[in-house]
Amino acid sequence: MTNPPVTDHTIPPQAHASEQALHAEDKGYHKNLKPRQIQMIAIGGA
Repeated sequence: MTNPPVTDHTIPPQAHASEQALHAEDKGYHKNLKPRQIQMIAIGGA
């Protein structure tokens, strides 16, 4: 038994709305971390 391919017609409209909200939340954030910040995250996770 195989599953039908996923197309835009089978994706609920709520999925598109949440994807747009996710991009809106990320707008304005800087995603680059400096080596010192990565080091502090690693120390905190140890």
